[in-house]
Amino acid sequence: MGFDPAILVDNWPVLAKGFLITVALSAIAIVLGFLLAIPVAMAKLARHRLVRLPAHLFIETVRNVPFLILLYLLHFGVPFSGFRLPAMVTGTLALALFGAAYFAEIIRGAILAVPRGQMESARAVGMTHWQALREIIAPQLVPALLPPSVNTAQMLVKESAVLATITVPELTYSALLVQGQTFSPVEVFVATGVLYWLISLAIMSGARDYRPRRRPASSGSRIADRFLSLDARTRS
Repeated sequence: MGFDPAILVDNWPVLAKGFLITVALSAIAIVLGFLLAIPVAMAKLARHRLVRLPAHLFIETVRNVPFLILLYLLHFGVPFSGFRLPAMVTGTLALALFGAAYFAEIIRGAILAVPRGQMESARAVGMTHWQALREIIAPQLVPALLPPSVNTAQMLVKESAVLATITVPELTYSALLVQGQTFSPVEVFVATGVLYWLISLAIMSGARDYRPRRRPASSGSRIADRFLSLDARTRS
């Protein structure tokens, strides 16, 4: 028995719909997870223990619990509070929270990678706190943030397949429907794997082609250029 492409042609609308849903909910979860990770990372870096402790507990709990368990806790636990969320909303939220724990550690590591003297030196040459963050600190975070963030984004895309267990009509759920109707698992899941691979490839290619846009020169950027050139001469 060979590979029958006609099965994929006949059922392509079902797989295409699941593919689009996977792309949409993964994109939302990645963006939301990164935004949630920012305050968590800031809390983890706080001086006060009472501020660090909740962030530490959140990160360690989420990172050490299987995503399926987190998903089930949200999907089956939220109704006990008196209201029920649609499966797609619960699944996207669970995926975002799962990603936030990993993004928070990535952001924290990127911030710690910037030498502490950078901020003080920028302020010493006349930059405001905001200018120092925007012109000096933020550009140095991107190289440290991008590679691990891409890996985490790809992980979230693959973990989205678990949402099929709560009937979210994403790509894996659609593939299971087609497989149940056609009894052709090889054709269906080979195509499904290729589609997941294409999403991951798109994320990786987008990150590889990323180039920070250059803003028009401002007083802050001119100060930043002088600061960086001075810093380079000092190091040499």
